[in-house]
Amino acid sequence: MDDNIDDLLEIKQKSPAPGGNDGLNSSDNKSQSPDSNSLNDFVSFRLMITPVLIKIIFWFGVAGFIIAGLLSLRRSFWTGLVFIILSPLVWRILCEQIILFFRINETLTEIKNKIK
Repeated sequence: MDDNIDDLLEIKQKSPAPGGNDGLNSSDNKSQSPDSNSLNDFVSFRLMITPVLIKIIFWFGVAGFIIAGLLSLRRSFWTGLVFIILSPLVWRILCEQIILFFRINETLTEIKNKIK
């Protein structure tokens, strides 16, 4: 399957774009500043901010779970200890699952851009 994708990418790169252009719009790239591209990507939802927010939420969650685990140590030592150890691990797995969707999107976007 990977060979088929590589073959498609090679064919697409070798064939000239319609209009005699080599597929690179150098005049378009020079006319826009990097800031305007970033703003345009942000406004059109091509730039995802959720992965950054998930990382911030993850660390707040870890801090909250550790504090809750420390507080539960008063009632039961073993329950608090297990809570301190397992809760951040489970929280990490859940956050990674959310970020995985965005990584898939980034990879598919890169493949799409290579094919163009």
